[in-house]
Amino acid sequence: MRPLPLLLLAACSGGKLTLDDSSAPVDDSAPSCDAVGALTLPESTLEAFYWGGNEPPRWSLPPTVTQAPCVGFVAESSAAWLVPALPAEASSFALTVNADALVSGRHDATVTVRDQDSAAPLATVAVHLDVLVQPAEGERKVLVVGVDGLDGEALQSAYTPTLNRLAEGGAWTREATTQLTGDTNSGPGWTSVLTGVEVSRHGITANGDYDDRNTAYPSFLYRVKDALGLSTAASIQWTPIYEILEDDAVDQAWSGSEAEVTAQMAGGLRSGLYDVHFVHFDDVDAAGHASGYTAASDTYLTAVEQADADIGVLLGAILDRPTIAAEDWLILVTSDHGGTEGGTHGCRSDDCRTIPFYAAGPSVPNEQLDVASHLDIHPTVLEFLGLDPGDYTLDGVAVGGLRERECENGVDDDGDGRTDCDDPDCAQDEACWTCDPEDLGSDIGAAVVSSITPAVNQLAGSCGGDDGGESVFLWTAPEAGWYAFDTMDCYRDTVLYLLDGGCEGPEIACNDQPSSTVRSVVAAELDVGQRLAVVVDTDGVDGNAACLAIYPYSDSCPDDSLGSGETSRTDAWTHRDVVYAGTCPPAVSVAWFSWTAPEAGTWTFDTYGSDYDTVLYVLDGCDGVELGCNDDATDYQSELSLTLSAGQDVVVGVGSFAGRSSSGTRVINVSR
Repeated sequence: MRPLPLLLLAACSGGKLTLDDSSAPVDDSAPSCDAVGALTLPESTLEAFYWGGNEPPRWSLPPTVTQAPCVGFVAESSAAWLVPALPAEASSFALTVNADALVSGRHDATVTVRDQDSAAPLATVAVHLDVLVQPAEGERKVLVVGVDGLDGEALQSAYTPTLNRLAEGGAWTREATTQLTGDTNSGPGWTSVLTGVEVSRHGITANGDYDDRNTAYPSFLYRVKDALGLSTAASIQWTPIYEILEDDAVDQAWSGSEAEVTAQMAGGLRSGLYDVHFVHFDDVDAAGHASGYTAASDTYLTAVEQADADIGVLLGAILDRPTIAAEDWLILVTSDHGGTEGGTHGCRSDDCRTIPFYAAGPSVPNEQLDVASHLDIHPTVLEFLGLDPGDYTLDGVAVGGLRERECENGVDDDGDGRTDCDDPDCAQDEACWTCDPEDLGSDIGAAVVSSITPAVNQLAGSCGGDDGGESVFLWTAPEAGWYAFDTMDCYRDTVLYLLDGGCEGPEIACNDQPSSTVRSVVAAELDVGQRLAVVVDTDGVDGNAACLAIYPYSDSCPDDSLGSGETSRTDAWTHRDVVYAGTCPPAVSVAWFSWTAPEAGTWTFDTYGSDYDTVLYVLDGCDGVELGCNDDATDYQSELSLTLSAGQDVVVGVGSFAGRSSSGTRVINVSR
């Protein structure tokens, strides 16, 4: 049975390893090793955003070694928060963020890879990391952004990297609702956002007549100034909002175009002068009126994407604050209403009432909300700043709504008559969940489970699955040998891992291919009768149902011969139940071919001419180490070059990148 090689090893050419023993005789005939290592990395610049409480960023950068050094390689970091891991033979290269060494702000570091015998850098990686973490003791600050006319359904089709980043750092939904007792116009909507109460209570039913507002329900800007003495700033594009606000609600007021409003508030944020900030953008609403509040309108989507970019400018300004390291931030984003395809709003249907809601910050639990309203902005601000929303008569609730927040305290936290695990709010809590996997027996095939919708979120693998639901299956190996488990046929980005013995067992293998095309594949060598918990997990990514395939490895190697020297081979490719998981993406339906280098030199292997997406591996013999691999050199075809010695025997493996197509044409070329 051919084992599963996973590491790329490099040997020193022309050198000799000796022990430092002065009493040993010196072999003057042995040549000295003066080879200087050479390698390349797939990336030279990396960027990430880290929210405190989340998993710290980690990058894997498989190196390509073109010259093995005499001693080995070494990686050095310029910052304590960035930790490189590089074995001397450069079989892998990983960068991990040490979150304990970080404070909020912008951080830059460089990792340099060197030959241990040479001071000259061989490769460098520059890393930029933006960070928002919760200090042990810090001042709390708030930014509220209102995007007028931001439709929750249409938002799903826009490119919104900033809002996605906020979702990663807190609680969010694209299916929040507006106030429910008035028309969905801006006057009633923004008054409800600011006051936290329904139209029926604050009294603003249309755009205008703001002097009629019930002053018993002040804005959150006024309330934090009055109760806590905090300083406030507002930058507003639709200026009637200033008529809704109390005269002394803000210490600094700006207005203008969306670009001007953004620039003004960005400057105010960088100054560090204010505690609570409110921004209003109006261009999305204008685009909705002009061409419809719909993903079918390029004009509308462009305006949404510009608003997202402007929120990104504000987020960057927060990171630039001189006092950011000692501050704890809450960032809220919502809208006053959605709209219709016809370019109108005011209706009381879901078309007009479905809006987004984001609450992000290192102290906010990361979750996709089932229920939220723009009425929740006001109480969320109060609770974050230390005021009890229950002391005020509000229709909104703090982020996430009232729920059974503690599932082991014996208290009915949300007052619904159900305590701890009896409350559906605790269904996802570890204290209330028991693993009851479906037993698959020893089934083998391409669709052992054809449809899975992961729901529970209790387990996580070492490679992912913290943020999404999972489904667990019990499986028993029918005989000893290697087995592959994959979700290749699924239309969902999955995380797949195996736990020995069941839900409480140690992890055997874990794989996450974060792509819309490639799912997950893991492999394990098992004993006859060995039982596993097979976990099909997600990272909270939307998608269709998952599935699960289980099959044994084929132990044939090689399947055929390419001979020796330059050659080209074309033959039919058909699906086979065999997979190879190495440094590159897994090769499915892989076939192996022996080949011999007739002379020393650099030889190139490629799959140009194949009519399917290929992955290429070269091993130093069927039982040897991985010498190289490649995926997608050009147009989904693969190419790699290796320096080989005369007479060296290798095996070339060619497989499919993801699919299980029934047939195709495989082309393998070998050239100097």
